[in-house]
Amino acid sequence: MSTLMQKDVLIEAVANAKAISINKHQGKHPASKRLGQLRNIIYLSSPQQIDFNEILQEINLLKETLLSLPDLSLHNELTGDMLILSKFEEAWKQMLEDNPQIKKSDNLKAFLLGGQPGAGKSFGAKQALHQLNNNIVVINGDEFRALHPEYEEIYKQHGKDASKYTGEFAGIMVHLFRERALKEKLNIVIEGTFRTTETPIRELTNFKKHGYSVDLIICTCPQEVSLDSTFERAEGHKKIGIQPRYVPPEHHDLVVDKLPQNVSEVFNTGLVDKLEIYSREGKCFDSTTNNPDEIAQRIYQILHATDSY
Repeated sequence: MSTLMQKDVLIEAVANAKAISINKHQGKHPASKRLGQLRNIIYLSSPQQIDFNEILQEINLLKETLLSLPDLSLHNELTGDMLILSKFEEAWKQMLEDNPQIKKSDNLKAFLLGGQPGAGKSFGAKQALHQLNNNIVVINGDEFRALHPEYEEIYKQHGKDASKYTGEFAGIMVHLFRERALKEKLNIVIEGTFRTTETPIRELTNFKKHGYSVDLIICTCPQEVSLDSTFERAEGHKKIGIQPRYVPPEHHDLVVDKLPQNVSEVFNTGLVDKLEIYSREGKCFDSTTNNPDEIAQRIYQILHATDSY
């Protein structure tokens, strides 16, 4: 059994180990294949179904195996954009090899996830995966951070602020993954925060232009709970020996402040086919049955409903 944030820690632990496979071009190795399987298991499972210590132990053993393998890549000979593109191509190739169930879709579907940091957006990814029988590309920018060419050096220099310096690289990888998935006509689930309306509206417009139907899944919870969860997750990273990803409280609070109105505004563009809002207690809004005029109010109530948690 695990907590919601321990599930997030495991997702990033897999990504951290998988980065070794990608950097060394060792995707064919059984250890790399098993990491791909574990990623799917973690995403598809509820925290209650996950044995945190057992899975972490296996991840660490697989990581040790990958560290002992030779480097088959040409990364050392590349710099700048060419290095980023090389990492992307290898990451994309390994993702498809690890997920043979991902196929071109005749009924293109995209899911846009939103919610403040620490709210538990991996739950939204699980919902999307189950809906499409795992035939979907999950794009989570945090999983790309460990691929940064100077990942270790950045943490040594900047410590708790390291995520500020890997964010741009992660964003580039998200862009490359999304554009390739669009080109290949694959179903997509992608995370965001809804700190602004411009980014989700741009994503929605792009999906619609490519013929996708788009569902919006918002995961939220009381602001005190999510803020505590960001610290729990970062300390969880630190405890298992990977770089802790701390979320500045001011960034968390800004998203909390903007989330209710921004989600309402984005839905009212008419670009969203369906909106679902989840608290940690379950679904609390569905645009097919509930009044869209209540969107902002529902989210606000969850963000400030500490009594029931």
